[in-house]
Amino acid sequence: MNQKKIILLLDKDKNEEILDCIVPFIREYSSNVYFLYVIEIPVKYEIDHEIGSEISIGEKVLSEANKYLQKKKINYDLNTENFILMQSRNAGVGIVKESKRLGINMIFYKRNKNDSSY
Repeated sequence: MNQKKIILLLDKDKNEEILDCIVPFIREYSSNVYFLYVIEIPVKYEIDHEIGSEISIGEKVLSEANKYLQKKKINYDLNTENFILMQSRNAGVGIVKESKRLGINMIFYKRNKNDSSY
């Protein structure tokens, strides 16, 4: 298997399960994984408007993901482009644009158990 570039979408909480799913890709296939947290900006604000509380949540989520990976003996530097905090009007559009920019092969996300539309 060629080295793959993967985006892993992170939620506000409970990301351990999806992080466990990505570990084999990192260990066995040397995949380059980008950990992405998206903040959706309501239309009433300018796109570059910073919502402090959401930014704090996103930074915490990315930091916790990094700590979890370190426990699994996977070393990613939190200050590299592999940990992405992004603002977008629409999360889906932002994810696709970021995927194109990075040349991503796969996108991993956690399905909401209460959402039957999948």
